[in-house]
Amino acid sequence: MLALLALASGAGAQNVLEDLDRDLYETSRGLAPPHPVTGKPVLNPISEAWEVDLARSAWGAIRSQAEAIGIPVDPAGPRRERVRAVFERLVAVAHRPGLPWEVHLLGLTEANAYTPGGGIVLVLDGTFGAMIAAEDDDELAAVLAHEIAHVTMLHPPAGLSERGLGALMSADARSPFFQAAYTAAQEAEADRLGILYMALAGFDPAAASRVWERAHREHGSSAARAQFLNDHPLNDERTAATAEAARLVAGYRVAGQRNPRWREIQSENALFPHAEEQGYRPGAGVARAAAAALETYTRYLGTRDEKRRREELAARLAKVQILRAFEGRTADERWLYLDVYNGTDRSIGELAIAIHYTSDQEVLATDESCTSEVAIPPGATQRVACDKQSIPDAKAFVAEIVDVGWR
Repeated sequence: MLALLALASGAGAQNVLEDLDRDLYETSRGLAPPHPVTGKPVLNPISEAWEVDLARSAWGAIRSQAEAIGIPVDPAGPRRERVRAVFERLVAVAHRPGLPWEVHLLGLTEANAYTPGGGIVLVLDGTFGAMIAAEDDDELAAVLAHEIAHVTMLHPPAGLSERGLGALMSADARSPFFQAAYTAAQEAEADRLGILYMALAGFDPAAASRVWERAHREHGSSAARAQFLNDHPLNDERTAATAEAARLVAGYRVAGQRNPRWREIQSENALFPHAEEQGYRPGAGVARAAAAALETYTRYLGTRDEKRRREELAARLAKVQILRAFEGRTADERWLYLDVYNGTDRSIGELAIAIHYTSDQEVLATDESCTSEVAIPPGATQRVACDKQSIPDAKAFVAEIVDVGWR
């Protein structure tokens, strides 16, 4: 009799544990659903519906601001139609097909692209001819696929927030290439996944490496030549990485059309294979919750470490100071001279300098073309020369060090 009671008690406890495990499995699926691309469970603080609402609100604010200051929104013409046509081919092979995907063209002269998430992608008109060849649909696909990949990888932060939106409409967006709103690791993920989408949609995946090779030729791969390099992989690294990714997916491309096996390849490919969940089984609740916690914590560590790295770079940059700035001239040229002091513990090999030309009350123009190779050891000062631009009504100038290349 005692043996039967013990057996019953043991069986009851086992049932309770199984119920708890099943509840843990269902709870973890609610809080950490399978990632749409990788299939791994990862904590997602906002629902898809909430993400879409926030993105639409963000786009509405951008559109209203653009229209208020006379920036064309989706100007009619062949360029808008090209953007839409290329975009539609890409989203047709992308993960998260249920999103209300849409793309918009803003008539700004800067070269940039951005997504607030939720299926919305924005492209600035200056991207054509500066960042990509004006009539190259494959290079256009590289830009659009990169932003689409940010959305499908769930990169937009829960706030969708001010850094990206503010940068898009401010002078900070005037970098010749993507304005960073994500970590370098996320940018690399978006590069690779975008290249997969390009191949599946029939575009040449090698076009992505052409974009970054051009950036390397024009701007080099020193952080002193382009501010976004502090937040993105270096141009030469990015060129090599995207070329290798293109090589791995080249066999998926059916030139000019969607691969008929795109769904199958989307789940099983050389870049982002999808791990399909098998459903509940005894012990799966604990295992899934642990896997979700580990995946989420790993991503958190990467973001935290990069935030610290950026803060360290900013703190070091603040110790590089312009002690004196003055104008000089030769027989036929005018120069601006800066005495730059290195208050850091590392030698400086390159400087990027912005010159702000001012009237009595406002900044009239900013010249960001001054870069200089230098050799400034810790604690030393070196004189740097920049061309002086002819700016009507300018009465003074303010020099600002915007980036440093360290030795």
